[in-house]
Amino acid sequence: MRTALEGSYDFLTRWLMILKPLLFIPAVIWSLDHPQESFGMWMWALGINFMMIVVGLDIGLHRHDSHVAFKTTTLGRIFLLFWGLPTLVGSPLHWSVVHRKHHAECETDEDPHSPHQDKWWHVFLFLPPAYRFDVQANKKYFRGLIGDPIYRITHLYYYPIVALYVAVLWWVGWEWLLFCMLVPAAIVNVQFACLNVVCHMWGYKNYPLTRGGHVCEARNNWFIHLVTFFSFGMHNNHHWDPGNHRCSVKESEFDFAAWIIETFFLTEVGEGATLGKEREW
Repeated sequence: MRTALEGSYDFLTRWLMILKPLLFIPAVIWSLDHPQESFGMWMWALGINFMMIVVGLDIGLHRHDSHVAFKTTTLGRIFLLFWGLPTLVGSPLHWSVVHRKHHAECETDEDPHSPHQDKWWHVFLFLPPAYRFDVQANKKYFRGLIGDPIYRITHLYYYPIVALYVAVLWWVGWEWLLFCMLVPAAIVNVQFACLNVVCHMWGYKNYPLTRGGHVCEARNNWFIHLVTFFSFGMHNNHHWDPGNHRCSVKESEFDFAAWIIETFFLTEVGEGATLGKEREW
């Protein structure tokens, strides 16, 4: 995996994350040229963005893959991957190991995206040195992932898989590619940029978060909770107990992703839940 993560894959993924917001430009131009159709296409984009950010990313890449918070059926896993891969945030393997490192090294010099260690606008715009990751120095974060053929295949063939999504939607019509994949994925970029900055700078804390003398500034933020469809905003709760598939601790903290997990995906709790709050990630 060293060659793939540090070679062309890393280069492509870095630039994709930086440039993805530019995809809003052709969407706006198309909307101005097609005013009668534009409202419907933007509704499609928001609906698919919901499936990407909540189902593909939060439930799939985040709670299932990164934190092993729950187990699901093979069909459930395929469904999560189907919505996680076109988000264009990188392969499930890559995204998961970087996220694990963020939890383990929160607000230290080794945190891949701390707005307190890097400039906040580097984190927001996905600019170097934010989101750096040295594979050889961080092998422990691959535990439970590298031996799974699904993670290996979707990493090694990530961009061919993405190209297949693009080809199918292009065949349907380029505006469908634009509004049913590229624009929803660009919205994901904005949502995550806000999450990684705002939820580590503003909001409220239910729990103090310290590790090795370092204070993790993860906070619950209702604005982020709202713009991620009530899934990612309870960030302080999540950092306190990352292996729990539920991120709410109060009745007022509605966790839509947890409800979806318990209703459609959960077969049993995962390894992350059994490790409890003392786990590293």
